[in-house]
Formats: sequence, C-alpha cells, structure tokens
Amino acid sequence: MSLRNLVIKALPETHRDDAQINNAFDAMMTIYRDQCIVKTKPYDGIIELLDQLKSRSLKLSVLSNKAGELTKKTVAALFPNYFEHVLGLNIEAHKKTNPY
Repeated sequence: MSLRNLVIKALPETHRDDAQINNAFDAMMTIYRDQCIVKTKPYDGIIELLDQLKSRSLKLSVLSNKAGELTKKTVAALFPNYFEHVLGLNIEAHKKTNPY
C-alpha cells in the first residue's frame, strides 16, 4: 500500500477530497523527511555484516520501494561509505508488484 493510500485511509471519509488529501500527504511528507531517521537504526549485526562484505571488496547497492530521496537520506545516515548505488522509488506507478 502506498503512503498516499495510507493518508487517505487515515482521513475521515468526509475529508477525502483531492485538496485535503494532497494537503495531508504534503504535511506528512514534510514531517517524515525531517524525522525519517529519528527512531531508525540497523538491525543487530548488520554493521558487522556490511564490514565483512566490504572487506571482501564486494560492491554493495540498495534498491528500495521507499521514496528515492528518503532511501538515500536513510542510507547516508545509517550506512555511510558502504553502498556504491542507492536507488529508491521515484515513480509511484513502478511500485511493487509492478513487473517492470
């Protein structure tokens, strides 16, 4: 389910017109952009695993269905210098389970 759909479900049915949905979504994204890493941390053992993989000269990448800018921000904050490429979702229509 997309973030936009979650916003729609969170709004009362009487407030689901396009303007209110867009306002609520934009407000949520503004807050989330600022706060997306506040309570986010790697699972136990992940940094050690990444260190082992890096020591083997493996090229590592991240491919996420999270918004591209948020994926890059999260990876840069939590995993600096581990990943060569970081790619997140940039077009909502391409979200899972889209075969393309």
